[in-house]
Amino acid sequence: MEFDSINVSKLGPFSENQTLLFHGGINLIQGPPGTGKTTVFRELERRYRELFQQRDLPVELAAKLVFIGEDYGHSERRGESIVKEGYALSAAPCIRVYPQLISYYANQLIAPKVLSGGSKFGSADTCGYPFHVSITETGALEVFDAEGDSVDRLFQAAGETFVLSLACNIALRDVLGFFDPLVVDAGFGMLDESLRRGCHMGIARTNSQCIYLFSESSAQNLEIDPDYFLTQIEGNRTCAVPARG
Repeated sequence: MEFDSINVSKLGPFSENQTLLFHGGINLIQGPPGTGKTTVFRELERRYRELFQQRDLPVELAAKLVFIGEDYGHSERRGESIVKEGYALSAAPCIRVYPQLISYYANQLIAPKVLSGGSKFGSADTCGYPFHVSITETGALEVFDAEGDSVDRLFQAAGETFVLSLACNIALRDVLGFFDPLVVDAGFGMLDESLRRGCHMGIARTNSQCIYLFSESSAQNLEIDPDYFLTQIEGNRTCAVPARG
């Protein structure tokens, strides 16, 4: 499925007659704090659950794969929750290749940070990149360098935790042939510029529709034109202003 529109009239801070239209590819809704980005996120989630029809996939797992909120990296514990629910789908095709796919996507997402050479990872020549992700019997993720040494210490901060969770998400989508949209609310705010760019590139390559709900700072350096600006008007109400007239 893809989202085509939602009506947010009188929801949260929104004023009357507010309908947001969506298209394929990346949609960017941009606004400062308090202008209703999370209201849009919650309404999209409500609408998604209302329309959900894939009876071979639990709706809770589907929603987890679609909606990436501000605390996604923390709540998913480096993707552990996604991994466990993925393995619970014993009939899922190609689940055996799940760890390899997580490794593949994690390396893609983090590549811009490694290649910049200015991070805690060091240069690509010295940090052990590409990394290898394995899954323990309890469903926890472990990360190793190219020589097989543990580099878990490099993947404990909020940004790298978010990257691992997103890699698990994209990899499970691949395994399941799951092509529903991604809706991202503020999750990129915890990322530095290189990780933000890597995650955006990974999402753009692997999804036919994505809806970003970002502040101006989260959208910086992604080279995406906004579709809507959320702007406060009289009475602290919000108006969604199309960026293209």
